[in-house]
Amino acid sequence: MNRFANDVFGASHERKLPTRGWWVLIIIALLAMVPGQFSIPTMDRDEARYSQAANQMMESGDYIDIRFQEGPRYVKPVGFYWMQVVTSLPFGGDEAPIGAHRLPSLIGAVLAVLATAWIGARLFGAPVGMSAGLILAVGLALQVEARTAKTDAVLLACATFAQIALMMIALKSKGDKGKFWGWPAAFWIASGMAILVKGPIVTTVTLLTLITFLLMRAQWKGFKPTQIDWDIFKRLHVLPGLLVLVAIDAPWLIAINIMTEGGFFMESVGHAMLGKVAESDDSHGGPFGFHTLLLPITWWPFAVLIPLAVFYGWRERRDPTVAFLIAWILPSWIMFEFVQTKLPHYVMPVFPALALLAALGLSDAKSLLSSWKQGLVFGLYALMTLVVGALLAIFIAYGEHSLGETVGMPAKLAVLAGVIAIITLIAFIWKRDTKTLLALALGTCGFYTIAFGAALPSVERMWPSYHAAQMAKTFIGCEAFDVTTAGYREPSLVFHFGTDTHLSTGEGAAAYLAQHPACGLALVEDKDEVSFFISMAAQGLLPQAIGQLHGFNAPKGREMVLTFYTHPQSQIRVDTDN
Repeated sequence: MNRFANDVFGASHERKLPTRGWWVLIIIALLAMVPGQFSIPTMDRDEARYSQAANQMMESGDYIDIRFQEGPRYVKPVGFYWMQVVTSLPFGGDEAPIGAHRLPSLIGAVLAVLATAWIGARLFGAPVGMSAGLILAVGLALQVEARTAKTDAVLLACATFAQIALMMIALKSKGDKGKFWGWPAAFWIASGMAILVKGPIVTTVTLLTLITFLLMRAQWKGFKPTQIDWDIFKRLHVLPGLLVLVAIDAPWLIAINIMTEGGFFMESVGHAMLGKVAESDDSHGGPFGFHTLLLPITWWPFAVLIPLAVFYGWRERRDPTVAFLIAWILPSWIMFEFVQTKLPHYVMPVFPALALLAALGLSDAKSLLSSWKQGLVFGLYALMTLVVGALLAIFIAYGEHSLGETVGMPAKLAVLAGVIAIITLIAFIWKRDTKTLLALALGTCGFYTIAFGAALPSVERMWPSYHAAQMAKTFIGCEAFDVTTAGYREPSLVFHFGTDTHLSTGEGAAAYLAQHPACGLALVEDKDEVSFFISMAAQGLLPQAIGQLHGFNAPKGREMVLTFYTHPQSQIRVDTDN
């Protein structure tokens, strides 16, 4: 194992990963992120909305406008939807399974891991690069985003490439302008792609990084900075760079705002961006320190290295490369803590820099933990990481039990795999070397494979829309159903049943069923059944129940019963032969 680890991590004087290291990193990243891509049903709400909007682009042939059913969806630009279209086409286009819509996220996550490992090896040596890549690859937050059909993993890739390019430009000597087609072009292309995916978030991170780095590297007279490296803007080639940015983003932005008469800018900038800064959006608020408090979870299992990253960054803060990593992390982290809307993935654009600092801290752990105070901080953080690991190991089994289901074999195996991962975590905390780092990465991959690939999809009540669609496949009599819902109106229903799905109330579902007597199918939540039956009775109709399922409405946090009803004159019937 020692020899294999040495071959994978390489020597500290080498400035690139060994070939075996690249293969191991790619395999571990895929082992961590692929299981569950196609087996976890569609998640509400953003994932379902993104995927359904991409489906509607393929249905309509309109790749400029963004719509969820008849309503506009202008909270984000078009880039990610286009990526979903591209990855869905080989799997059936608008009939593709949810896993096809998640592929851009998987690709973005893997690219961010590989880029982090590459820059780490180039600047700090192969072992640091390999360690940083593994740390980023198996972090829990990235696992969730790599399996979710929304923008954040792709945005992470864009941020990683933009920041790496900016780092290489910033570390050049004063007066060395260099050519545009190189790191400057890479910076502006990555920044343009980031804007097309999720607006100016990466641009904000970049500006904060650049300003902080210049101030950290400046000479100071009292409170006045002097000898600032203004040449960095010449090395960025701002004018041609802005032209590249315009060439990437302007065509669609102009087209969509002409089409919507400015509606896209009003919605995306006014509500989706500025509104989230001023106040919490969709009840996603949190106190200052929210992201910091969540680090033991979002960065599990390598959250144990956070103290080493902090210790190393403080000690080496005058080193230009370390100063850049600090500038990448600190101001953006503070900004996200001040933003009123808070979700765990918001801070992901700084994760590559944090992974690099953690890998550097690991490389000098013995020195950094030489005092009892630093050792105590590390020990407390290690304890928190172990507690989080124990909770994660039992999470799915506990959830299955709390939803009234029998704890199945996949959940039990997930507990066992979680225990094995915790054992490798204890070994890593004790030894803190490349061999135990690799063992921890592999142990965590084993846990993710079972938890995401088998245990989570098997919790049936967590996925009512998927199982409702599966139950509908047992009905015959019509080539297509005219589907309406009452009470349960989540976007995943539209993804599974189609764009024309009528999301309504008890009264609305009754009226819709009366208008579609032959092939109408109503999915009525138990809380809306009274109003549904009263409305049907007012029309002199008695609906026929042909199926029922129990589920959990996760966005609303409540259990429910969905019953399938048809018109008394319906052609729909249950296929009793299968």
